[in-house]
Amino acid sequence: MAYPSGCQFGLQIAGRRGAMPAERWHELQDVLLGHDRFDTDASPTLSDRILRCGVQFADGSKATNVEHPGWNGPEPSAPSPPVFTESGGGLDGGSTNEVHIDRGFWLWPLPPAEPFTLVVEWPAAGVSLTKTEVDGAAIVTASEAAVPFW
Repeated sequence: MAYPSGCQFGLQIAGRRGAMPAERWHELQDVLLGHDRFDTDASPTLSDRILRCGVQFADGSKATNVEHPGWNGPEPSAPSPPVFTESGGGLDGGSTNEVHIDRGFWLWPLPPAEPFTLVVEWPAAGVSLTKTEVDGAAIVTASEAAVPFW
């Protein structure tokens, strides 16, 4: 979704147990459900259990969800842009054999009207560094059609 002030990305996550032992499945579900969403440890290394998402623009600027966890708007004191932070989500469903989760991410401000890269990595869930090109011009165009409803 695109708005005049920024845009939101949705990430759908699905996991299937298969032949995984129950203890490992419960461990993985904790990771998938975001119980370790923010690294509260003072260690200089980032835990493999944390989902890492971010954007990188053509000018070299970048932002990730681990830089400003929980920040959700420009007031009262905005960090230096760009900012990419988690914004909503929840459990779609789950069972003893599978789980479906939605996670939302907010990018502020709007990206430049040029291609940029969306990056995802989640070592504990078996997701290696993955890069996808996104059309910034399409997001900017969509934001121009946004209409306030309150």
